[in-house]
Amino acid sequence: MSLKLFALIDCNNFFVSCERIFRPDLNLRPVIVLSNNDGCVVSRSNEAKTLGIPMGIPLFDCKDIVERFNITVFSSNFALYGDISARVMKILSYFAEDIEIYSIDEAFLSLEKTLMEDPLVYAKKIKETILKYTGVPVSIGLGRTKTLAKAASKIAKKQTDGTFFITEENKKNYLSKFSAIDIWGIGYKSSNKLKQIGIFTAADFLNAEKNIIKKIMGVTGERIWLEISGISSIPISFQQKTKHGILNSRSFGTPVTSFAELSEAVSLFTENAAVSLRKENAAASVVGVFVRSSKHSPEQYKNFSYCTLSSPTFFTPHLIGAAITTLKQIYKPRIKYKKCGVFFTGIAPKGEEQIGIFSSDQISSEYEKHKNLMDSIDKINMKTGNRIFFAAQGVKKRWKPNRKNLSPLYTTNWEEIPVIS
Repeated sequence: MSLKLFALIDCNNFFVSCERIFRPDLNLRPVIVLSNNDGCVVSRSNEAKTLGIPMGIPLFDCKDIVERFNITVFSSNFALYGDISARVMKILSYFAEDIEIYSIDEAFLSLEKTLMEDPLVYAKKIKETILKYTGVPVSIGLGRTKTLAKAASKIAKKQTDGTFFITEENKKNYLSKFSAIDIWGIGYKSSNKLKQIGIFTAADFLNAEKNIIKKIMGVTGERIWLEISGISSIPISFQQKTKHGILNSRSFGTPVTSFAELSEAVSLFTENAAVSLRKENAAASVVGVFVRSSKHSPEQYKNFSYCTLSSPTFFTPHLIGAAITTLKQIYKPRIKYKKCGVFFTGIAPKGEEQIGIFSSDQISSEYEKHKNLMDSIDKINMKTGNRIFFAAQGVKKRWKPNRKNLSPLYTTNWEEIPVIS
């Protein structure tokens, strides 16, 4: 029986790397990407990190550094990042049969079935292929378990070739340089409990008795201990579990007071959440809405409400109708609203929904018609950049978040594809 071998592929400074693909003039220059509404720093180039810009800092708190060092600033371009991520993951599927997409910029590979050469040589081949066909630099960590591969990826970022393999021979040496909280799966509460019994590093965690770890952290701690010991206990996950909830929300560029503008925003967020729902191949039975005033508003206000649908659905018009009805229950005039959002719960895969006993036969009979319509709209919007939208979303969208530094939709909008002259 062959030993298991996992690889964790991690895209370096992913959002920044996506922006640099089409702006090679920014290579080796400090670059940052901001969160929605141009609020906080969510991605930094290595040069920006060297200048001392921390992750999550609000832009206005680091404006002096940005101006002094002429740091390039981008608004988040999630359509671009999602498309580049899909291309990276597609390339990875050629290198391994078993792949788990862990996040937009990370994926686990199980390599023992396909590996025919030295693991580090194979990792370098993966890295070079991704760079060649997408322009995204990656780091690759290797280990006999997913937890060790995750730890190795952090070390790989500091290696000149961007790869590293935690083996039985070097494991204790490198784990002694990791804090216990740096181990994948250990949070602050567990870390503090471990410190109380003298476990400060990953090596301390490995040297502790398994039963003691289990007593402090339960089955999760035992699984992590086995993983650190080199015993694979967290398999590759091939299927994404249906989400328990879906949320879509934004802060507004300028405060909103009218119900009309607030309902437009709620309608858009409902549609965005509905698209995510359909990607899950699921339906929702509960629609909720929340609103929040500006912190600078003389009258502070925040509230939420929800409604339970007679039948679970993925059909956007029904979901928008429920969301606007719910908004009416919590809307107050003259409040300066700074943020609102829509959430779905009671989510079940299509075909497994529990239909209410008083549901109309018409809703059940229209299932296929609704599905075909939504599938068609989703496909068209994927190709044209969301050209089809519902009237309830409005046209002018004065409430839209600030995105002053948004780059073009290079790969998802025909009108913004780069042209070589």
